[in-house]
Amino acid sequence: MDDKAIVLIIGAGGSVPFGFPTGEKLKWAICDGLADVDKVKTAQTKNHLAEALLKEDFNFEELVKLRDRLKTSGWESVDEFLAQHSILQTVGKAAIAACMIPCENRDQLFDPRDINGVRINNWYQLLFRTVFTPFQNITQKKISIFTYNYECSLETYLRETMSNSYEHPEEDIEAALRHIPIIHLHGEFDNHDYGSDPTSVNLRKCSEKIKIVTDNLDKSPQFQQASNDLWEAEEIYFIGFGYDEKNLARLPIKSKYPPYSTGKLLDEKRPSLNLFGSAYKVGPGVIRRVKDYFQHEGFGIHLGNTSQDAYQFLRTTLQFGS
Repeated sequence: MDDKAIVLIIGAGGSVPFGFPTGEKLKWAICDGLADVDKVKTAQTKNHLAEALLKEDFNFEELVKLRDRLKTSGWESVDEFLAQHSILQTVGKAAIAACMIPCENRDQLFDPRDINGVRINNWYQLLFRTVFTPFQNITQKKISIFTYNYECSLETYLRETMSNSYEHPEEDIEAALRHIPIIHLHGEFDNHDYGSDPTSVNLRKCSEKIKIVTDNLDKSPQFQQASNDLWEAEEIYFIGFGYDEKNLARLPIKSKYPPYSTGKLLDEKRPSLNLFGSAYKVGPGVIRRVKDYFQHEGFGIHLGNTSQDAYQFLRTTLQFGS
């Protein structure tokens, strides 16, 4: 890897190899998980999702309303749905945590397998070998990592892998990781250890830091950091990203001026920029829209093949393919 300023932007698809659902699958996991909530009220059946939420003092009426409205809405993701239903945001965020925390499987994180149990390539390992080796060079690299995901699988993987790959003091490992932090643009699960017993997690506290698209995110420290790093970037990689237009518009990739310059610092020119993006199972209409979007903003984007997962896509690039 050379010394260019590089930004990685990770979407839900980037976590799928490690057992996490896409946005649409999360929607149906909540709907299916609450399918029998009416019977739980009369003690006719067990329902783990409903019982977990009831333990947090949500009531049956909230769970039924969340299930019915989410199921019959036209939104593909829970995030989009909650943006239109402020009254259901607290229970909806808790339901997200309740469905995703049980997916925190340490075995799948370090030794990912497909649904047939066949070992698959681990793009987190590729990232470690490319960015976090050799150890003495880590603090010289200009890499920023931003994720739209709530879970902390990448941090967990890197921290443990770094500790087991190098015989360095823990404080040196932590310093190296702080140099390339993972910044969660929409918040993250809090108040629990990765892979801990889901029944021991306080879902309300765990989901408090989750943000949705209607929250005032543009002025958040996370998006301000993204503004700075994206403007300075020479290469940007989208990994497992859905290319939602609202999320793209929020990223100041098209800006011709430094962040918060009000357009007056004309002597500062944006670095030359190359864009790359995975496109696993992305339809031709979305591909055309994404290319048109960036072309309209004055950029081209090199998209991977629709049959390439995150690992295969990164291996085709000069930075991660060597």
